Amino acid sequence: MGIYSDLDDEELAAKIIQLRDAVETAAGGGVAVIAGEGRRMEYTRANSSGLKELLRAALSERDSRAGGSPDAAIRVVW
Repeated sequence: MGIYSDLDDEELAAKIIQLRDAVETAAGGGVAVIAGEGRRMEYTRANSSGLKELLRAALSERDSRAGGSPDAAIRVVW
């Protein structure tokens, strides 16, 4: 059970876009803000590892819903 398992597919897709844009902002030297549910986090290049981990978690949730990682071998059951 992942941290984004409670989101429906559309919400998850929007979260992935939000996190991806935030990673790009932080990597470019800006300050990326992720806020919601009474929390606010600011990410910069110096602390972007946490932001990248959130993006990985969201992508992992998307991939698990699709049956696995897109770069993994295709599972065959006989």
